[in-house]
Amino acid sequence: MRLRQHISHASDLRSDGGFSIVSVMVAISILTVVLIPATKILSTLAATSANIRDRVVASNLANQQVELLTAQAKVGFTQLVSTGLGTSTVNQTVNGLNYSVATTLSWRPGVGGSSCGSSDEGSSTLQPLLQVEIAVNWPSLSQHGPVRESTTLVPPTADFSNLTGNLSVRVVGASGAGSNDIPVTVIGPSSTSTAYTDSNGCAFFPFLPAGNYTTSLSSPEGQLWVDQSGNQNPSQIAGVSIGNTTAAEFTYDRAGQLDLNLPNSSEFPALPGAEISVANPLVSTSGVVFEPNGSTNVNGFFPFANGYQVWLGNCFSGSQTGPNSSLPFTVVYPGQSSNANIGASDLTLSVTMGGSALANAQVSLTEVDPVTSKPLTGCQSTGSFTDAGTTNSSGVLKLSVPLGSYSVAVTPSGSTGAITDPTIFQATVGGESVVAAF
Repeated sequence: MRLRQHISHASDLRSDGGFSIVSVMVAISILTVVLIPATKILSTLAATSANIRDRVVASNLANQQVELLTAQAKVGFTQLVSTGLGTSTVNQTVNGLNYSVATTLSWRPGVGGSSCGSSDEGSSTLQPLLQVEIAVNWPSLSQHGPVRESTTLVPPTADFSNLTGNLSVRVVGASGAGSNDIPVTVIGPSSTSTAYTDSNGCAFFPFLPAGNYTTSLSSPEGQLWVDQSGNQNPSQIAGVSIGNTTAAEFTYDRAGQLDLNLPNSSEFPALPGAEISVANPLVSTSGVVFEPNGSTNVNGFFPFANGYQVWLGNCFSGSQTGPNSSLPFTVVYPGQSSNANIGASDLTLSVTMGGSALANAQVSLTEVDPVTSKPLTGCQSTGSFTDAGTTNSSGVLKLSVPLGSYSVAVTPSGSTGAITDPTIFQATVGGESVVAAF
């Protein structure tokens, strides 16, 4: 009986001990599950609190800068404009954290004007204002971006003559959107001013004495920009009159590059002396003309959305060798290179005399009218090529020639006189095999 009681008591102890260990493990698990998220929440709250504190400091710095500039404008507006236009940056340290305060001063048209100040209503609705933009950054800046503040300052009438006018310049790219940060220079009767376009592509020049002003653009540093005609520094004359705002607009974009590759140039070398034309239907003349030299990389093309056609020949308008539906268009993208195949005809010319191959004969080609067989002149003519090449031992000459109609003349080896074949042949995109018999 005693033994049975002892065993029962030992069993009770084991049961109580096991329950205590399990309880402790469950409690630790629950505590871990609760504490880890809580720690993350506390960490996030701490970071959020620090970011809010930093943004409050940045906001105070921005407001202080606005108040400082407002006070400076009241004391000496002209001095502020003469020294402060553009963007300047100062660094300030608060509570051991470095803040960068960027201040941008720029002229803007007043109430009533568009973003570029283009209006026919005159200076009463376009009184220029000085725009102030403040941006404060710091190293631990959050994803919300810098703190920004802005205001406008009205120039005192005593500081600026009312016998002036304004000039607004807008610069747009190939897409029609404004081009940002483009240097615009205005040269007038007595002064030269340079400003940079804003995000709308606008540069505003206020309080200009009446007269004619030469307005020109230049490429941003390290880049090449051109207008639709390929001009790197386009300009135009704008007349400024008293009390009015004159508007000028440019289409200007970053240039692209064409890598010009002659088709089958190893087997069919380009016709010596033939030029390469690059044109866009929106431009009235060839964009660029080059001497062929294998693969040519050429920069300076305006990025038209419909691209360029490239072909052998020197004409654009009204020419048989000009653009046609069989030639592909190559699109040029701003600041990028594009490969362009040159439209030409692969000509295999076999020359015979008396039924036998005429070796080592000098060949001349002349572009002619396919109806009258008369040589073409002016822009309709690719030209006459008196030294197109020399036939090989089999009497064959292979060339890439401009598209069009040709007559052939040959000068046999050892002879000084040329013989013309009256037969006219047509050089097409697909290539031609022609026999010239004499």
